[in-house]
Amino acid sequence: MAKRREIKFRRENGDLTGRQNGIKFYIFHHESLEAAGEPAYTVGFRTGYGGSNSDCARTYVSTGGYQQFTLEGAMEFCQQIAAGEITVEDVLATQAAQDTAKEQAAVKAITARAKKFRDRLEAKGLTYMDLLELEAIHKGLGDIGHNILLGWYHGEGLPHG
Repeated sequence: MAKRREIKFRRENGDLTGRQNGIKFYIFHHESLEAAGEPAYTVGFRTGYGGSNSDCARTYVSTGGYQQFTLEGAMEFCQQIAAGEITVEDVLATQAAQDTAKEQAAVKAITARAKKFRDRLEAKGLTYMDLLELEAIHKGLGDIGHNILLGWYHGEGLPHG
């Protein structure tokens, strides 16, 4: 673990930037988050700056959409990365885990909706395949056929007999 030195941040275009240990840090302020009463800062950092190793790969990582901070929390997060207390791999692994959890939650929710829909179809004596067949026939009617059927169900009768 590297010894901690304070990162000197400077303001650029309303955001803060700083460099240390070959990493460039960005602290972004989001007024929309602040207005919602949430922590209003996110952090981005790019590795591969400085030093004599020009072959060092540059990687950009952002906490946007994953983690928000207070200004003090964002600065501390940057300090932890610069000191090696948190690695790029740690941040990326945490974000991948969050993505997986969001995806699983979305699949679970849509599965519940699909089951509920299937139950409604079965309550009416239809299968999902019956519905697909009826939808294909319905599309073949076109707008005029659709309007004729709507009129018929509203008691207007069929045109021409």
